[in-house]
Amino acid sequence: MIQFDTLKKLFLGSLILGASAVNAQTAHPIATGTVGGAAVNNWYKDYVGTRLEVTKPAVIAGDKVFTISNDNSGGTSQWGGPLITPLVNDTVVMAPAGYDSCGCSGFPVGSMTGKIALIWRGPIGSPCEFGYKALAAQNAGAVACVLINEYAGQGPIGMAGGTSGASVVIPVFMIGNLDGVAIVNQYKDSLAAGNPNGVTMTITPWGLGNIDDLGLFTGSIANWHNSCVPSNQINGTNPIAYKGLNGAFVANFGTSTAANVKLKATTSFTPTGSSATVIVRDSVSLTSFPAIDSIYAMYCPNEYNLPELTAGTTGRYDVTYNVSSDAVDQYTGDNSASYSFFATDSLYCKGRFDFVNNRPFVSLYTSASGTPYIWGPTYYVAKGGASAERVQFSLSCSTGQGPIPAGTEVNVYVFKWVDGSNGQPVDSFMENGELQLLGLAKKRFNGTTDSVDGYFTAYVTDSLGDSATIFLQDNSWYYIGAEMPSVGTSTVFYMGCDGTSDAYPRTYGRSHFHNIYEYSTPVWAGDRSGTNSQIDNPGSAMMHCQFGRSAYVDSVVFDSQRGLIANVPLWVNNHPDTSHHTNIGIKAVSNVYSKFEVFPNPASEFVNASLDLFATANLVTFSIVDANGRTVAKEVHTNVKNDTYKYATTTMAAGNYYLMVNVDGRSIFKKFTVIK
Repeated sequence: MIQFDTLKKLFLGSLILGASAVNAQTAHPIATGTVGGAAVNNWYKDYVGTRLEVTKPAVIAGDKVFTISNDNSGGTSQWGGPLITPLVNDTVVMAPAGYDSCGCSGFPVGSMTGKIALIWRGPIGSPCEFGYKALAAQNAGAVACVLINEYAGQGPIGMAGGTSGASVVIPVFMIGNLDGVAIVNQYKDSLAAGNPNGVTMTITPWGLGNIDDLGLFTGSIANWHNSCVPSNQINGTNPIAYKGLNGAFVANFGTSTAANVKLKATTSFTPTGSSATVIVRDSVSLTSFPAIDSIYAMYCPNEYNLPELTAGTTGRYDVTYNVSSDAVDQYTGDNSASYSFFATDSLYCKGRFDFVNNRPFVSLYTSASGTPYIWGPTYYVAKGGASAERVQFSLSCSTGQGPIPAGTEVNVYVFKWVDGSNGQPVDSFMENGELQLLGLAKKRFNGTTDSVDGYFTAYVTDSLGDSATIFLQDNSWYYIGAEMPSVGTSTVFYMGCDGTSDAYPRTYGRSHFHNIYEYSTPVWAGDRSGTNSQIDNPGSAMMHCQFGRSAYVDSVVFDSQRGLIANVPLWVNNHPDTSHHTNIGIKAVSNVYSKFEVFPNPASEFVNASLDLFATANLVTFSIVDANGRTVAKEVHTNVKNDTYKYATTTMAAGNYYLMVNVDGRSIFKKFTVIK
């Protein structure tokens, strides 16, 4: 059991403590325990993890997000060989002409000797397993196997070895569809030009054996608070959450001490349809960076405000980092990194957003090993007045490709978070009693047109089921928590995550250097291990970020992934019209019932819900959730017109709860209190 006091100590310790800093803005990150099978004094290397980079051609060069079948942590589901020795600038090879590009027909002996095999995952129901594909590459002489996810826009997934996995001794990886397609296209162009060695990769568990080699790496740079925020929130005297903070975790991959290491950061803004203007140039220096220290956290000394935007202005902010030292770096491919965030008209988004397809970027999915859980982003509202309108999310399912099972429901809760409310301490931790449920966005899947890995929209309604009535307030935090459903015992649902952005470096920098704690996409701490149920841990706090916790997909551990961001955007209505609800196509549910009562309130032994409907409903679901959105009880009734639901509260912890009723897909709820 992870009680919140212990959780706070671990989290605060990981942010505040550290070895003596060389100056006020550099520090060693410290270990908080064994991560990914590495000892605590190897935290640095474990945080970086294995790096998979395209090194040639330059147009697609850089780190790629991946999963690995064997991360050397000793898990029972691991298969294939762990990566021990770096593979440096090795040539990528695909199936020769006449052979299956998915690897199911094998490859000619010797056709891949000393090279990295690039193989398509293949469609669901492919005639061969992942282990078979990797073994085919191994038998052809490959030194590693990189699989590409077949499905458009999808990221890497976990890989089960199947019956052939135990025979595979080479390392096996999977990359996402977008990265894979780009690599394949360059490979084909190179072959057409008569150059079979046109694409090369470097895959390394740490460095390349160079003497002088500094670098940035995937997930090492401090992003802004959100990737998107409405432009009217940026006013020149920004709230704490909107302060800019430039910094990064910098690695010394070389074997020698680096002298006078400098991290430079440049922030610029490009209004839509205009040209870029530099806002901030800043830097931080480190006099001596021993190779044995591996990673330093380097942060520019000043937080800064974004200049006020004229009403209606939208645009893109770009932050570019560059690291250098007195020595000539022997590998410059990781000396620079950048990211972007956006001023929008009405969109809040924590992870990256795809403006072309008007949906969040999702490059991987993760779950809590089948345990229902709530997970989502926090958004700070500096200027209120708009109403919460709709949310978006993406959902995957263990059933594979095809429709999501009929009757599956996803609740996305809109909470207002007031730190220190309801008798809790003011400590920047999201605890039971500090969250007030304002609204609910529900998506009920029809079993036909709602496909696995699809993108879904749900509209926010208040406790009476009315839309456009939840007005966001000035200087307030809102938690948008999506509850992953549970259907039977064999179906597992996975939350769509950004998969590339990492909130931890910003959280670390703000906490370590400015004593400010900031949420990213909090998750209840017991949910992601698969061993602790929600109800068993009523005193647990919500976790700030997911660093150092393993995620499981297809029984494969994702220790190589860091800073998973549940990507659930919130759209607001800047000019809500509460006189009707047809503007977003939602019918208020207050006209489907003549009575909805919850009693007694407060409750000590039982709580009852009495419901009278105007017409018989096919399906009515009664649910009880606590003030962190964790489901305590659920019961489904059919063919309901007048009904009473009764639940014993004797085993429930004292505190605030919500009794929710869903009438044929339309929801209402009321708050009640349990006393002891």
